[in-house]
Amino acid sequence: MLHRSVLKRERQSRKRRLRNRKVKADVKDITKQVRATKSSKKAEKLLKEAYKFLDKASAKGVIHKNKAARIKSALTKKGVIHKDKAARTKSTLTKKVRKK
Repeated sequence: MLHRSVLKRERQSRKRRLRNRKVKADVKDITKQVRATKSSKKAEKLLKEAYKFLDKASAKGVIHKNKAARIKSALTKKGVIHKDKAARTKSTLTKKVRKK
């Protein structure tokens, strides 16, 4: 016969584990969405949402604050790359048009 406190602790742990798994899965999903976007405007919007979501997850203790910072940094770099590519293609297109 187990103590009531042990059973309660088991129930709480199960609930928390499921909740944390959901949050971690959502973190993965939102990072994939940001990385998969092609347009810079949509990427900026998703990046804002990702920052908010990562901050909430780290505040709740689901993920470590340094991990959240690493993910945000990587996503920001990816966003900057999107902007650079868009700017480069736009500038090369304008140069090609001017030459003609």
